[in-house]
Amino acid sequence: MTDSYRTYVAGRESPRHGLAKVVDHAWPWWEFGIGLGLLTLFGLFERKRNETLCLLGELKSWER
Repeated sequence: MTDSYRTYVAGRESPRHGLAKVVDHAWPWWEFGIGLGLLTLFGLFERKRNETLCLLGELKSWER
């Protein structure tokens, strides 16, 4: 191995630190979390569609 290769390998930053330099804001994580949460809720409502519709019907007929 050449000295320049060793310097390159030893001087490399960790991937996590490199990613932090590229994406230095938290908004992508917020966006990912909110999107994942919405998809999960949509999937849950679709999976239990009949129960959800019955519950909504009961809530609509509920007297105040």
